[in-house]
Amino acid sequence: MRKIYVGIVLSLMCVIISLPAFGDNLRQGFWGIRWRSDISELKGFSKISKRGFVDYYRNPGKVYTLNDLRIPDVIYGFYEDRFFAVYINIESPDAFGRIRDYMISTYGTPKESLNLKNRLRVYSWNHQTVKIKLKVYEKVGNMKLAFYYLPLSQKVNISQQEVFVEKTPRFFPIERDKTPEYIPIFRF
Repeated sequence: MRKIYVGIVLSLMCVIISLPAFGDNLRQGFWGIRWRSDISELKGFSKISKRGFVDYYRNPGKVYTLNDLRIPDVIYGFYEDRFFAVYINIESPDAFGRIRDYMISTYGTPKESLNLKNRLRVYSWNHQTVKIKLKVYEKVGNMKLAFYYLPLSQKVNISQQEVFVEKTPRFFPIERDKTPEYIPIFRF
């Protein structure tokens, strides 16, 4: 039992020591990749999907480690070919807890929200020009840590809202961005 306790404490210390590697330079970029970097300038990345204006990539030749915490599943988001987001899938509840505790000690008390319908709990921090979100879907156990470069992620949000508005059905025959002379109530 003592060996397990010592192992957990040592693992936690290694994670706490190594996590500042992405925390200190978060304003400039993430793990050596500068925010707004063009995907064409980066080597080893392969595109895995596209959703709207955002392309998602992996760097399959790269496995990140934060001392004992192995992070094999890192996804990078690019808006108009510019780097703006990082998504890290977390594999275990223990790793999730250690990361949450580190984030709280580094960035302070998070804003916490819970969506009761799908049991999504989100811890979020704002750090300079970066928004950090730590998410857990309590029902299914999926966990993720995400970093968003705010100047570009705000543009992504606006573009996604515009697409949503364009796809939303209209109840009145009124043209978008025009003031009607009258609003027809019934049309027979």
